[in-house]
Amino acid sequence: MFIFNFWRFVMETTTLTNEKILKIAETLKVLGDLEFDEKMYENEKESRKNWQKFAYAVSRNEDKFASLAKAIRKALEPSKEFKDYNQKRLDLNKEYADRDEKGDPKIFRGEYLVTENRNGYDVALAKLKDEYDEVLKKREDFIDGIDEFMSKEEEVEFYEIQKAYLPLTLKPSELSAMFPLMDEEV
Repeated sequence: MFIFNFWRFVMETTTLTNEKILKIAETLKVLGDLEFDEKMYENEKESRKNWQKFAYAVSRNEDKFASLAKAIRKALEPSKEFKDYNQKRLDLNKEYADRDEKGDPKIFRGEYLVTENRNGYDVALAKLKDEYDEVLKKREDFIDGIDEFMSKEEEVEFYEIQKAYLPLTLKPSELSAMFPLMDEEV
């Protein structure tokens, strides 16, 4: 019986923080867009085979980490109620903004400039904040807990990447992001 062991890929499990999962997902997306170049490896004779093994492992891990990253980003999204509040706040900013000669709102450093009718704006904003008081408290609590959420550890299955398959052209940031997925330290 013939055993095909051309590609040695091992499923492993590790524990990673949500922050590290996002970093790995971003790096895998970038690495998934790399194109082959013989200069990526010292041994040009083996370079194509090593590249194929690396590209395969990256694509398999990219799928896994992309779905995890999507779930993390979804958990970090503001609530619908907060989005409603924020839209109304932006509308107030635009409504009370100072106007130029054409009647368009003045913008300074990416923000609406509100100086001429500041009192009216402050009253309207205070009323809006009162209306959304509970939503704003929840959002503040959520923001206070982001560090804890990002440092929460998750168990993750991945395809181990052998050190020999790593291209020499990886940037240090890409290499460090890949450490948890490698068979040994570089």
